[in-house]
Amino acid sequence: VKYSNAATAAVIFCSNPFFVFIFSIMSGEEKFNMRCFAGILAGIGGVVLVMSRHGFHIGAGAIFAVLASMMFAVYLIANKKAAAHCKPVNVNIVSFFAGLVVTAAYLLVSGRGLLLPHEFYSEPANILILLFLGIAVSGAGYITFINTIKRYSPISASVIFLLKPALATIFAVALIGEKPDAMFYYGLLLVMAGSWLILSSKYYKTVH
Repeated sequence: VKYSNAATAAVIFCSNPFFVFIFSIMSGEEKFNMRCFAGILAGIGGVVLVMSRHGFHIGAGAIFAVLASMMFAVYLIANKKAAAHCKPVNVNIVSFFAGLVVTAAYLLVSGRGLLLPHEFYSEPANILILLFLGIAVSGAGYITFINTIKRYSPISASVIFLLKPALATIFAVALIGEKPDAMFYYGLLLVMAGSWLILSSKYYKTVH
């Protein structure tokens, strides 16, 4: 996001199901399925339409977004295997701790420091936001997400990435009165159609 606008980063990162699909085939976990492939393309097309009203910028940020999307695809596939042998909470603790160590090392090496500015703590709202991000998003959100990966295939679980921009806009309409244009609704239809194609393909399967 630092090296591109939010729309570009969001669209590229939300293409995660495409990389999950490719990596699953390359690793031999899944076989090519045209219905699922068509659903992924439709979903990504819908994300592009939803985010197009914010404008796009292709540059260094886009490259970082592609790398992030690819790494998260690997994360999904690896999590599927890890969650099969241990509890989602344990997976969260280990993976988040390792991520915390790497992030801390990066901040120290880059000279940014580990602490937030003192001014940040002067606003109680900022502290509440941090608590919400930690408890609701990084905590409960990822535990439920890993449970989803454990029960369904990584490709099915990755559908959430197609829905995020549309859901964010819907919440913006409901909470702050934002008024989306026609492109949003066209994109939403594509995302819904793509999600249905993926979830109705053979990749949508449960583990009994």
